[in-house]
This record gives sequence, structure tokens and C-alpha cells, in this order.
Amino acid sequence: MKKEKINEILQDIRDPDRLLEACKRYHNEVEKRGIAYAVSKYIISKEPSNYNYILASIKLILITWNAVRFQRLKKRVQIKIDDNILGAYKYCEKDLNKLKEEKLESIDLNVYGEKIKKVFKSFSEKKSIGYTGASKALHLINPELFMMRDDSITKAYHILSPNYRKRKIKHEESYLEFMEVSQRIAKELLKKTSKEEIWKKHWDSMDKEFMRAFYYKETLPKMMDEYNYVKITKADIKKTRKKK
Repeated sequence: MKKEKINEILQDIRDPDRLLEACKRYHNEVEKRGIAYAVSKYIISKEPSNYNYILASIKLILITWNAVRFQRLKKRVQIKIDDNILGAYKYCEKDLNKLKEEKLESIDLNVYGEKIKKVFKSFSEKKSIGYTGASKALHLINPELFMMRDDSITKAYHILSPNYRKRKIKHEESYLEFMEVSQRIAKELLKKTSKEEIWKKHWDSMDKEFMRAFYYKETLPKMMDEYNYVKITKADIKKTRKKK
């Protein structure tokens, strides 16, 4: 995807109507694994500090939303997933607790940037989780703060980074940059509307019985991820298929 197109996409996401249009497409046309996210979020919401709930929630999302990657892992790596999830969580539990009340639009990334890099690294360096899985795990732990991303979204956002020409950039550094850009987008969105108004309009286009069944409310980072998935990931998938 060219830089000009990515710039256009990241300008459009700042428009609440464009964001909601993509979210509607995500739920009605694009993503059929929504139940896995809903169930994962429901599980962890029951007892957010309970290790068993944390493990069940993150494991479910990793083996469904990261299914292709997970199935390609060697069996000896796959069987370590429980230990990897709990090991990563326990290692940075104090830092995650300090971040638990923070929100994407208001967190001071100058103050908390190092903690974000630390917790991301803790999860991403585990082979059964990986850096895509790490963003999903952290989002489940604090869905008001952490943005999810996949390979296509990572590459697209990184093209606009000052570090783009560097041969190597650590995954945790890249993730913090992604969070910084996402925060700027969130702030601009919320100058035009409120989170409550965005959710109210989004709610109108969703399966309300499904949402009520899981006490499910989408956060701004989740809606922004839906936009990214529709506009970036699905575009890359279509491009790959055409090449074949």
C-alpha cells in the first residue's frame, strides 16, 4: 500500500461518519469471528485480576484470531501457550495495574511510554503469542487503552514513521509509535463528537441481542481497529488474492 493511500486512510478515520461506516461493514460484511472477541471480553470482565479468567480470555482470542499463525507453530511451542500467557502477565502485572485506569485519548505517553513498551515486549517475545498476539492480549486486559494490530496494519502505520528507513526497529518501539499515532487520531475524533455518541450510533447498526447477551460495549480503540481492519487488512488480502 502506497504512502499517499495510507495518509488518506488515516485522515478519513478522523471523521466519525467514516469510522462508523467502516465499523458497520466490519460487523455486517467482513468479520465472522466477532463471537470469539465477545466471549473473550466477557470472560475477562467477570474477574479482571483472576489468573484463570485472564488465561482463558487471552488464549481464546489467540487461537481464533491468530489461528493461522498458531497452527503453523511447532507443537512444542503451542503447548507452552498457557505458561507463556501467565508468565508474561505476571512479569508485568504491577505495570499493567498502573495502566488499568488509563485511556487511549488521555494517557500521557511521555510518562507511561516505557511501561507500554515493557508490557508489550513481555507478551510479544513469547513465541506462542508473538507481536500481533501481544496487542490483542493487552487490548483484552485494558480495552480502553491498548490498540490491536496485525501485520498489514503494522506495516501501513510504520510507513509514516520517522524510523521507516531504519533497517531494524524493535517491536515494542514500533508499537509505542503506533499508539502515539492512534492517540492523535482519537483526540481529533473526540473534538468532533464524544465516545458516547459514537457508541450510540454504532449500536444502532449492531445485533443488539448478541451485544446484550455478552454485556458487550465496544471501546474507541476497538472501533478504530475495525476501521483499520476494513481499510488496510482487507485491502491487502484482496491485493494478495488478485496476484495469485
